[in-house]
Formats: sequence, C-alpha cells, structure tokens
Amino acid sequence: MTIKTNHIERYYDSHEVEGAELTQSVDHYLVIQYLILVLQWIFHEKGIGVVSNVNFYQTDNPLETPISPDIAVVEGLPENCKPEDKSSYSVGENSPAPRIVFEIASKETWWQDLEEKPTKYYAIGVNEYFVYDPNEQTGRTREWRTYSRLIGWRKSPLTGKFELIGKDKKGRLWSDELASWLVVEPAGLRLYDAREQLRLTQSEALQQSLEAERLRAEAETRRANIAALEKQKLAEKLRELGFNPEELI
Repeated sequence: MTIKTNHIERYYDSHEVEGAELTQSVDHYLVIQYLILVLQWIFHEKGIGVVSNVNFYQTDNPLETPISPDIAVVEGLPENCKPEDKSSYSVGENSPAPRIVFEIASKETWWQDLEEKPTKYYAIGVNEYFVYDPNEQTGRTREWRTYSRLIGWRKSPLTGKFELIGKDKKGRLWSDELASWLVVEPAGLRLYDAREQLRLTQSEALQQSLEAERLRAEAETRRANIAALEKQKLAEKLRELGFNPEELI
C-alpha cells in the first residue's frame, strides 16, 4: 500500500501554523537527525518510511490545521522517501496514519507535546507516541514534574485508548512498534533491541561489519601463523630424531 502524497495543496503547506516552533536548538536538531538515521535502518527494505515535520491532514477542509510531528514512521511510503520531504499526507482509508510519532520537547513546546498532542495523535490513529526532552530542565509543571525526560503513550489492545507506557526498573520504555527499548543516556536517547544490543544507523552498522571482518581476518592470519610455526617446530624435532620430514606422510 502506498499512501497518497502531494495530491493536495493546503493553506498551511505554504504558511506557518500559528504558535508553531519556528526554530530548533542544536540539541533538538541533532536528536532528530540521529533518530531518523536509526529508524531508517530499523525499517530499511520494509516499505516503511521515516519523515520529519511534514503535514498530516484528516479532512477536506482547505484551512484544516495540520499535525506536523518532529518524526513520523509511516507504512507504505516509497523506498526513496526522504526525511526532509515536505509532502502533505492525507490520512484516510487508503493512506494510513503514522505508526509511531516522536516529538522532541523544548521549553516552548513541552506543554503542547504532553497535554495536547497525545489526544491529537490518538485521534489521527497513531499507535505509539513518544516525547523526549534533550534538556535536563524545561520548566515542566504539574504532574509532569515527576516524569523524567522520556514519556510514551501506546494504543491499548484492550481498550483501544491511548495509555501511558510504564517504565521498567531501569527507567526504560519498551516500544512494540520498534521492538526496542528506549533509553535516556548521557549521550542522548538511544534504542536497544530485545537482546539489549544498541540499535545502529546504517553507517554504524557498516562500520561494525567492517570491524568484525577485520578482526576475523586478523584471527585467521594468527591461526595460520601459529599452524606454520607448529609445523616448523615439528619438522625440526623430526630432524633431531633422524627423520626427514619431507619423506613422511
């Protein structure tokens, strides 16, 4: 299934949404770019695309205010879809909603990210929604003070409603859609698979593969050198005993 792209032109495709964050901090930008690369590698060759800051619509109203998540994972996107693609997406019967959405919070957006957007993303059909704050303190108030910098919601298979995802004893969140643990580390938000192996970008996976091949080649060379040395020692011992190694089978 391929979702419809660029088949509509709406007012907010060429105008800023009132109250939307117009700039990104360096931390904000780096988190988004890193997560995009990790998610792209998780879903490569699976017909699932990763986009950033594109407009999602639900109605035919030309003035509908779109939902524009920092990161959205959408099934059915073409394989050559680029994260910076500014297409508009009309969510409907033949065009699925994002499976997963990420918002990277800031002091200007945390209220909307935590109070308003869970309802909006649930209404549009998102299965999982995660908010990550790259900063230690953004001024969160009320009950959000008790939460750390990572908060997630999941559509319950029993009730069909959005519910907060509980954390394990290590403070991690499990994503069903990503089959991954979401972990806040000093370096930022990181993803680990069920075996607790770090999820990699394509570049990191290639580097890891090349390093593994280098180590394998070095080990093979060492084994060959040891075998040659042992063969030489054996030949010398046979000569000491009066045998010609070359005449022995």
